[in-house]
Amino acid sequence: MTNDQIQFLRSLPIEEVAARLGIEVNRHKALCPFHNDHHASLTFNLKKNTYRCFACGAHGDTIDLVRHLLYKDFREACLYLSAGNPIPNPDRGTEHLENKNNAVRNFDMPLSPYTVIPKKDPQHSTPLSPGRWAGGEAPFDATRYAHFFQHPHLSPEARHFLFEQRHLDPRVIRWCRLTSWQDRQGTHWLQIPYYDQDNHLIGIQNRNLDYQPDPVPPSPCGEGSGVRLRFRFPQGSRCTIYNLPVLRRLREAEPLWIAEGASDCW
Repeated sequence: MTNDQIQFLRSLPIEEVAARLGIEVNRHKALCPFHNDHHASLTFNLKKNTYRCFACGAHGDTIDLVRHLLYKDFREACLYLSAGNPIPNPDRGTEHLENKNNAVRNFDMPLSPYTVIPKKDPQHSTPLSPGRWAGGEAPFDATRYAHFFQHPHLSPEARHFLFEQRHLDPRVIRWCRLTSWQDRQGTHWLQIPYYDQDNHLIGIQNRNLDYQPDPVPPSPCGEGSGVRLRFRFPQGSRCTIYNLPVLRRLREAEPLWIAEGASDCW
C-alpha cells in the first residue's frame, strides 16, 4: 500500500469510522471505549480528523482508532478500513484491498455497541472473558501489559507512598510486583497487577499517587483535572480477588487472612 493510499484511509471521516465501530457519536462526543467512561470524554476534531479522550489520553486518527479498538496491527486496520471504501490507485483508478484473512474478514461489518469479540489467552488458548464495546466492558489484553511487571520500577513518589507513608516491607512489594509510571498530564500512578493462582495476569489497578480528596474544578468532560481520579483500570480490567498466587504457598490448616483492598493486603 502506498503512502497516498494510507493517507486516503486517514482522511475517511473519523465520526463515520467511529459509528462503524459501534461508537455512538453525539455532537462530536462519545463515551470513550478505552476506559469505563460515564461522561462522554471522547471528542472528535473534524478539522484534524482525529479523536482524543481527555480522561484516559487515548488519541489518534482513523487507523489508530481501528487498531486500538479491535486489537489489530497496522496492516489489518488498513484492510478493515478499505472494506467498502475504494482506494485510489494511480494505475487502476480505484480498488479494494483483498482480504485473505478470515479473522480480519469477520470485522468487515458494522459492530454494535455490544458486539462480543473474544480474545485468546496465549497461555491456555481459550477465550478470555468476552466484553462489550463503546462505553461498556471489553476483554483485558494481558499481553499488552505483562512486560511492565517483569522489571518493576518504583518512582520517588511510589517509594514515598509505600515506604514512608505506609511503612511497608520491600519484600512484600517485590512479591506483589508493584511498578509505577507517569502519564502525559504529569500524574504519578502506582500500577498494581492482579494475577490468578497460576501467576497469569488477569487485571491491573492504577492508584493515583497525586490524589487529593478536596474537590477540584471539573473539566468540560466532567472528570476534573485528572488528579481527582483515585483509581483507573485499563480496558477490560476490573476489581477482583487480589494476591491469588499466595494460595499456592499455603500449608494445610494454615490461617488465611482476608483484607478489604490491595493496600490493606500489603
